[in-house]
Amino acid sequence: VDLLSCLHSRYLLELIGYCADQDRRLLVYEYMSNGNLQEHLYSNEKSLVEQALHLRSELEIAAQDVDGLFAEIDRKNEIETGNQNLVQTFKSQLLQHLEFLHSSVVDSVSQQRQQLKNTEEQLVSFDSTKNQATEGVKNRVERLKTIYYSGIKGLHNLVNELDKKTLATFGRVNLAVDSQASDLNNLLENAVTEADAILFELQNALAEQEEKMSSYASQQQE
Repeated sequence: VDLLSCLHSRYLLELIGYCADQDRRLLVYEYMSNGNLQEHLYSNEKSLVEQALHLRSELEIAAQDVDGLFAEIDRKNEIETGNQNLVQTFKSQLLQHLEFLHSSVVDSVSQQRQQLKNTEEQLVSFDSTKNQATEGVKNRVERLKTIYYSGIKGLHNLVNELDKKTLATFGRVNLAVDSQASDLNNLLENAVTEADAILFELQNALAEQEEKMSSYASQQQE
């Protein structure tokens, strides 16, 4: 008590007195309206605790935000990886389709060229066959004409001879005329048969060529 009574400072209250009653000890100071030191210290500690709790809450929220950010980054990385895989798969499939398309186009062009070549060869063969058949028909017709005119001329000569010869030989001449007429008729029939055969062969060749051309046109349309 003597020591406390000797302390004088503007930061400390002056000791007014004390009371000692058996086990009770009391110090009497001047009344302080703003509270005592314990209240100020306790108030500051409580404020610090509240600030610490608030800071802890904010740190927990920040940690959650950071975790969410890392999760979002991981999700974006997974999406980017998936997109890269999709792009690679699409690129691979596109290359396969392009190779197949190129192969199909090359095969189609090759087939078209071969068909055109075959068609040209068929046309050349058809023209050659047609020319040969036409020339053969012309030659046979000319030969038939020659034979026919020769037969007619022979008949005229025979008629003239009939006029000059006597009636006694008339029967023999008639037999000769009948024989010549029969031979000429047979010759003409053979010539007509040959001409019909040639025309039939020519018609068959033309029909075959038309069928080939129609088949080729159908293939081109497909």
